[in-house]
Amino acid sequence: MSEAKPAVELTNISRIYGEKYALNDVSFSVQKGEIVAVIGPSGAGKSTLMRICDMLEEPSSGDLTLFQISVEKKTKKSLRERVGILFQKTVLFDRSVSDNVALGLQYRGYKREEIQRLTTECLKKLGMETYADRNARTLSGGEGQRIAFARVLLTGPELLLLDEPTANLDPLATRMIEEMIRTENAEHNTTIILNTHDQNQGMRLANRIIVLMDGKIMQMGTPDEVFYHPAAEEVAAFVGFQNLISGTVTKIQNGVAEMTTAAGVFLVQADDVHVGDAGTLALRGEEILVHNADTPREKNAENRVCGAILSSQKIGPVMELVVDCNIPITVVVPARHRFAELFVPGTPVCLSWLTAAAHLIPKTE
Repeated sequence: MSEAKPAVELTNISRIYGEKYALNDVSFSVQKGEIVAVIGPSGAGKSTLMRICDMLEEPSSGDLTLFQISVEKKTKKSLRERVGILFQKTVLFDRSVSDNVALGLQYRGYKREEIQRLTTECLKKLGMETYADRNARTLSGGEGQRIAFARVLLTGPELLLLDEPTANLDPLATRMIEEMIRTENAEHNTTIILNTHDQNQGMRLANRIIVLMDGKIMQMGTPDEVFYHPAAEEVAAFVGFQNLISGTVTKIQNGVAEMTTAAGVFLVQADDVHVGDAGTLALRGEEILVHNADTPREKNAENRVCGAILSSQKIGPVMELVVDCNIPITVVVPARHRFAELFVPGTPVCLSWLTAAAHLIPKTE
């Protein structure tokens, strides 16, 4: 991947609406054949970023380079022909499915026979050849998005931009779209930038993930780096760390730090920290084990703290417990019927987790 030539380069890109920065000094590059997912809360600037990459909007400042060609007025037309974009809201015209798929080819001046051949092959590949003569506006949401996606893919884009492509789809339709993304990347080495609200989707599909918040890049790295080693508290909270426990490093030995917190002293792997440093211990609720208060401490329980259950809530297949350990600690356990009886407010419990399960985020000035 490192030897590939960048397909996309953004340098100090900002986009201002009035006095508000939708994007603020954003810089990154995407290698040819790479899949990059952009995640972040609503209003973070993800769609603005996508529109700038597709040359639908101009940045207020900064430079955009596609395929090592600077985006300028004189290069836009030729560059746009090498880029395809799929928006969250499916746009289908009041025509047949076949006509909708063929639209991009028609705009690009393909001959009628070639359009017919490519369209037929495309629908067959999708398993939707029987839909060819059906009005596209009678399709379900998932079917319509597949057709809209096929329309983009049929033009052979070198860069594919996907703006929340599965936001309104059911799980089955989502899996189908994700498989189309994987296939397009694998078969054609297509460079893909994907905006998604579904963090797990980013983890499934992307080589790298960009976390965008308030128009700024908070972190960029592999899925494992972002989801297990967040660089800031805001990122940790966004990617699902329910527990962000403030404390101070009081000892470091063999790459492990002792961290004193309001709930007690805990062990956490030490990376780029020193004794006396303030930091945040980030811990996912699903990494924590729950024990009866009278259960002896296990030999492998590297971290242990006891308290009383404040609340319990069933959320689908899991239960979320909040335990008062001088500070509230959130735990996620399977939602078995017996657990609901055991974990009632006021019940004393002990919690334990492995040192490797927690992540230490140093405090920054």
